[in-house]
Amino acid sequence: MTALGLRAPRTVRASVLRPNLEFEVVRTVSEMSKEAALMNVLDETRGGSGIVYAATVKAVDALYGWLAAAGVPVARYHGQMRPDDREKSRGCFMRGEVSLMIATKAFGMGIDKPDVRFVVHAQFPDSLESYVQEAGRAGRDGAPARCVLLYRLEDRRVQTFFLARKYPARADIERVCAALGTDARDAPSVAAATGIPMRRVAAVLAHLGPEGGAGAAAAALVERFAALAKRDRARLDAMAHYAEQTGCRVTAIGTYFGEETTACGDCDACAGLGCTGSRRSTRSHTANAV
Repeated sequence: MTALGLRAPRTVRASVLRPNLEFEVVRTVSEMSKEAALMNVLDETRGGSGIVYAATVKAVDALYGWLAAAGVPVARYHGQMRPDDREKSRGCFMRGEVSLMIATKAFGMGIDKPDVRFVVHAQFPDSLESYVQEAGRAGRDGAPARCVLLYRLEDRRVQTFFLARKYPARADIERVCAALGTDARDAPSVAAATGIPMRRVAAVLAHLGPEGGAGAAAAALVERFAALAKRDRARLDAMAHYAEQTGCRVTAIGTYFGEETTACGDCDACAGLGCTGSRRSTRSHTANAV
């Protein structure tokens, strides 16, 4: 606000939760049971369209192939597709030519389709921040919509793998900083001198201060990346807790984001535990897939 020169601006903060969204977690023990759970969602939720998010390109392609073979009108979207193919896929979904989109998180900003009746996460997302943002693409028209997490404990390994590779290791940081003390000055020259991939070199250079490759700067950067990794692990732990806890899903999300909420009465946990209150119901609650 100070940077923008605003004087006594009125701050409006909306809740991260919308009352027309119904949250549920379906625990699965195998890929076969996960596929069965997804097909149940498709069978139970009629009309409108839906989005299925997966954590990897491989998973998107596998789900797309399986559903297309089953006769489901489906499109896919991920970062390894050619740009024109991605745009064609996005257009087909937005125009209603297909009712289902299978995508990685690359299918994100700017996606505002009012009639999305469900968002399913077929794999464990990296945080509640990501989950709520992606799930929030359901029910933009204000009508009831489902937000379903197909939870399998093994899926957490995927996000753990991504996290382990997200930030440069101490050894890489020290090698980049050492290279800056020679003739190397930019990402291509440092990458060539160290053999470290360009993207990782660029990440280090982007965070170095005016000290450049000085020893103090390298040590500070190691600490900074360690703190970021610790934060991300905590977010992943919070996502796991959401999936495994037995209380109201809406209350769990609200508490995480610092909001005061009451039991919704309609999420899977409330239906199973008999929590009080009711917003509405988009379906008859079914047993967890096995």
